[in-house]
Amino acid sequence: MAVAGASYKAEYLGGHSLFPKKMKCTLVVAPNGLSIPEMGLMIPYERVNKVQVVTEKEVSALRFALLGVIGLLWKKKKKMLLVSYTDETGITHDMVFDVKKKKVDEAAMLIYQQVAAAKKAAGVQQPTGPVGQPPGPTTPQM
Repeated sequence: MAVAGASYKAEYLGGHSLFPKKMKCTLVVAPNGLSIPEMGLMIPYERVNKVQVVTEKEVSALRFALLGVIGLLWKKKKKMLLVSYTDETGITHDMVFDVKKKKVDEAAMLIYQQVAAAKKAAGVQQPTGPVGQPPGPTTPQM
């Protein structure tokens, strides 16, 4: 099992306003945040909103809009890592990475563990709901 300090080779596919082009990068799970040296980014775990493994189909919902029925026929089962965070200006970035050597699940789990630990230490309340489900609506108390 990997621990903080682990690094993952990846290809950045997009999602950050300052970095519109694909690039090879390294995701470094540092003690205080997710570091991406090639971009000069250090994302504090407290600012991470979501860490999720998504399929190419989920990432490219525009494929159908752009290519019609042909777009639906493409294979879309490849797993990718989505890291959503809010920067110091309040802008949210949904960054997508193709993690190399089929380590996307491992990377997502380790980053999530670091985010959860940092938010718990900071006293940030985590939403609760059924396992694997987002929190549901609450019933107002009268």
